[in-house]
Amino acid sequence: MPTIEEDSARQFLSIGLPKWKDATPESLLIIKEVITKFHIDCSVVVFDKSCSGYEKFCADGHDQHQKLASLTKGKVGFAKPGTVMRYFAFGRCSALCVGTYLREKGRPTILDSNGFSILYLKVVCDTDIQGAENQKVFIENWTKWAGNSKMRNALQISPYIDSVGFKTEQDEPLILIPDYIAGSVQNLSSSNIHNSLSPNEISNFFNSLAETRSIIIDKFDFNEDFPVLTSF
Repeated sequence: MPTIEEDSARQFLSIGLPKWKDATPESLLIIKEVITKFHIDCSVVVFDKSCSGYEKFCADGHDQHQKLASLTKGKVGFAKPGTVMRYFAFGRCSALCVGTYLREKGRPTILDSNGFSILYLKVVCDTDIQGAENQKVFIENWTKWAGNSKMRNALQISPYIDSVGFKTEQDEPLILIPDYIAGSVQNLSSSNIHNSLSPNEISNFFNSLAETRSIIIDKFDFNEDFPVLTSF
């Protein structure tokens, strides 16, 4: 979403709104209103882990993680299969969100000294990304991407990372939006029963946002190869 609108959107959400697990029909309406009123672009990545590629990814990842830990004699939690898979999810989600944002809002009008449109990005994530090491790697990945992005040659857009932060919903109410989106997708994709919402209420919430193109869903079989980390 445009950073110029974040304070206004935040005011709608900083009224003691419950997290997804305690969501109510009333809180669904507030989340939906904020997304549509401020034209917030959301993306969802859904992995199908039932394919054989997922099992191979995990097996290869386990071996790579063990070898890297042995070689470095240190903690390399960022190389665990589950963590690497999260990075795949973050990458696909971020690409979808940035691409959708540019399609809907157009290229930024402020140019840098080279004539490229400047795209400042403020990245805020939930504190589910825990540990100083994991957070450091996450920040470094964003910084390296901005410095090597192909957007410059392809779109004449130069991305800059304004900041990367890790906050709770109490610190940053806007995080409630992905909390509700992810919760509704997980609930619709499983047999879980919500504490206070019916399947129909959840389905109507998600489908109404999808119909307004506020949400893009990326579902695919997880057949990615685990990256080679121990070739040195």
